[in-house]
Amino acid sequence: MNSPLDGLWQLYFFPEQDTPIKHPDDLQKTGAKPIPAQVPGNVELDLQRASLLPEPFYADNIRKLRPWETHEWWYVREFEVPVDADSDPWDLVFEGLDTLATIWINGVEIGRAANALITHRFDVTPFVKVGASNQIAIRLASAINYARQFQYDAGAISSEGRDEGLFIRKPPHSWGWDIMPRAPSAGIWRPVYLEQHPANAIEQLYYWTAEIHQESATLGVRYQFRTDSVDLDNLQLEFHGVCGGHTFHHVMPVEFLAGGFYIPVPGARLWWPRGYGEPNLYSVTAQLKKNDQVIAERSEIIGIRKIIVDRTEVGGKLFTPRPVETGVARVDQDPDPDSHFVFYVNNHPILVKGTNWVPLDAFHSRDRSRLDQAIELVHDLGCNMIRCWGGNVYESDAFYDLCDMKGFMVWQDFIFACCSYPQTKNFLEEVRQEVETVTVRLRNHPSLAIWCGDNENDMTYLFVGLSPRLNRLTREVIPQTLHRCDPYREYVPSSPYVPPSVELLPDAWQRTPEQHLWGPRGYYKNSF
Repeated sequence: MNSPLDGLWQLYFFPEQDTPIKHPDDLQKTGAKPIPAQVPGNVELDLQRASLLPEPFYADNIRKLRPWETHEWWYVREFEVPVDADSDPWDLVFEGLDTLATIWINGVEIGRAANALITHRFDVTPFVKVGASNQIAIRLASAINYARQFQYDAGAISSEGRDEGLFIRKPPHSWGWDIMPRAPSAGIWRPVYLEQHPANAIEQLYYWTAEIHQESATLGVRYQFRTDSVDLDNLQLEFHGVCGGHTFHHVMPVEFLAGGFYIPVPGARLWWPRGYGEPNLYSVTAQLKKNDQVIAERSEIIGIRKIIVDRTEVGGKLFTPRPVETGVARVDQDPDPDSHFVFYVNNHPILVKGTNWVPLDAFHSRDRSRLDQAIELVHDLGCNMIRCWGGNVYESDAFYDLCDMKGFMVWQDFIFACCSYPQTKNFLEEVRQEVETVTVRLRNHPSLAIWCGDNENDMTYLFVGLSPRLNRLTREVIPQTLHRCDPYREYVPSSPYVPPSVELLPDAWQRTPEQHLWGPRGYYKNSF
């Protein structure tokens, strides 16, 4: 059972340094007057509705957001837990919480979060009162103030000149970009809800296509479940898949709560990218049974397809220096018939016709309302691939569902862009947790064709005379996590990727003093 907490909240706000309070009970002492806030939402949109901010995209009004960057924001509301709910534990789930959050239920701190890009989940069973009024309060600290605490090492560099964003897991573009305004927002920007946590549940299902033959396919599956049964005897997993008029059925006895096996699918209907066939999808229901009684069930929409990326490293001279006349460095690549980057889907090479997917809005609570129209534009262009840019957010499930249905392959950057990011132990662990959360959420989508470590971070390393191989995020943390969680999908470390064979060329990158770094407002500048 889910109990949504979207809708109308109360929003308190004040400069963080002026009113240091530690608990929601102290809000009344501040004298701050709340305004209505919409959840999902962003604080700037609430301020605009309250006539405290003008339309930010008119004239130079976007600059009027700057003074609000040092504010803290308190979301407060009352809610009730349904009386008819059973005794299963409750989780509080935030699909998008921007960014530095402390959460209280009925005056008790129940958890903290510091990543706007992933879902956060908290067990609130001991703190909620069933059939009675409960209060939830969320404090969002100032991200710019939080950024002041870090030690910024010499090797941590932002090519956009936005070093305040290096440690903080917000959408990179929010600090200001050549294609986006500076708007380091705050808010509960995706749905929030209470979700019951049943004693028996299928916790994980990971599907991949192991083999494709002329008249059949083989589906691989890894599973993990939980159960309150003392013994693990007489358990089985039963799978039933439906795609139009085609079905498959498979039963497998299980003796432990985790494992894997293969499912034969005679006459399988394959998923194809647009222009090469139908993007066939199967609705697969998995049932966990004990003594032939269903004790847990889970459904997924999957596609049966095999994607292989055949790529070589670029040989010869990668860059040809040219005189700088306009301040823009020109980059050429010599043709090389031995160099290629080819997507094979179901053993067929695909002519990729793609587009770059950038933010639908500076305030991401409005993304969903614009999604359908944007996807139709991609369809109208005749594309069969979308590259999700690393300066954005990880898109909603609805985005990937649409790509599955329409036959759009997805090149998915992890959300790192144009930086040499920190390599500290704590930051690497944050990245590891983020990659795992995102990978598990998205890995069953057939449209997801390839993971990419970042956007242009290899180039950032080269621009400042460093080796991209030193980037532990894309050479260690991300591929290691993908190997654990999604081992059958392709990965490339960066876009563009600079392999050692290119990096070590004596003239791989030659630059004049005018060509060092891309400035924060769309121009080249001297950096040293």
